[in-house]
Amino acid sequence: MRYYLLRLPDDIYKAAREKAGAKDQSFNSYVTELVTTDCQIATRPKPTIYEQIRQTQTKFRQREGRLPTIIELQGETGLSYARIWNVVKQYDIKILSHEEYRKVLGHERASRTRVSA
Repeated sequence: MRYYLLRLPDDIYKAAREKAGAKDQSFNSYVTELVTTDCQIATRPKPTIYEQIRQTQTKFRQREGRLPTIIELQGETGLSYARIWNVVKQYDIKILSHEEYRKVLGHERASRTRVSA
């Protein structure tokens, strides 16, 4: 018998553990059964970069009431500037340019000073 270290992502581990519990088996015996019968655990596929950017853009728009800049997308998705830029240009995703952001920022500052004055 050989021993192997098995590294699983958290979502796959939890799914396998739940299925093992439903069958009244230990996790190890369940995984052994999966390997010997060539079964697979169904998991949710990782979203594409395009989907990540669109989801982040939608959430940002709902939260802030405006489109994000590429820097804000970078901060929220964790993707590199270049990757976001390529996807934005390829799929013509709407984002705020630096000039548009400065205008929005100016309007936000002006409305804050009017309210506080």
